[in-house]
Amino acid sequence: MSAGRFETIPYLEDETQDALAARVFVPGQYSPLYKYGILYVFDGLDYLSKGRMQQLIEAEFGEQLPFLIAFLPVSAELRAAAYDPQGARHERHLHAVARGLVRKLESEYTLIPLGSARGLLGSSLGAAMAFALSVAYPKRFRYLALQSPYWPSGQDHVVHGLTKTTLMGCEADLFVGAAEHTGTLKNGHPHDYIQDAKSYQATLLQGGGHARLHLRPGGHTWDAWKGDLPQILHQFAGQVKQFDGDAASHP
Repeated sequence: MSAGRFETIPYLEDETQDALAARVFVPGQYSPLYKYGILYVFDGLDYLSKGRMQQLIEAEFGEQLPFLIAFLPVSAELRAAAYDPQGARHERHLHAVARGLVRKLESEYTLIPLGSARGLLGSSLGAAMAFALSVAYPKRFRYLALQSPYWPSGQDHVVHGLTKTTLMGCEADLFVGAAEHTGTLKNGHPHDYIQDAKSYQATLLQGGGHARLHLRPGGHTWDAWKGDLPQILHQFAGQVKQFDGDAASHP
């Protein structure tokens, strides 16, 4: 069995003037003769170190993962500026992923060029970023996995122009812990993440998407988020495999 590998893919320096790069996990069975889905993961390095996603992939799929994973790193200093809808770098970060990175990866690998085979994953403020990207480019990304999603005040502006069909075809899984109605923000203020998750669910439904809310034990922690990941990965894998004949379904 051949192990998966990581490749560093720079993207969109010409438009953002930033040296951005994704760490792309390529499954062991990857062949350019087949087409694959792709999952874009915000706070990507945390998902690798704290979420232990490489080990999880190997345990759940072996080398038969039907999609690639692009782990998108962001520094702690720039995270709010990039991920918060009111952040100074938010718009350029959205376009860097949706225009630059998608084009780059689809030129480097044989990927299914359909929104349903492109997924977005994020937790807390990273989930807010994933949602904002799906609203800005609703045909480009049609699977969302939001873990303990935070609803920043700027998100109200993001959803202002939604119609009943904007998010049609979008499939979303939202996870939040039963203890998160008494969560705490980094500034120490109390916060109800369960209400935030319900707001995202209601907005997705109003926009024509499908949104499943999973209330599970745990809080706003990586221990809880790690437990969500097998379901997220298998859900997205099932969605990608719907493209039988095009997708990577070979033995």
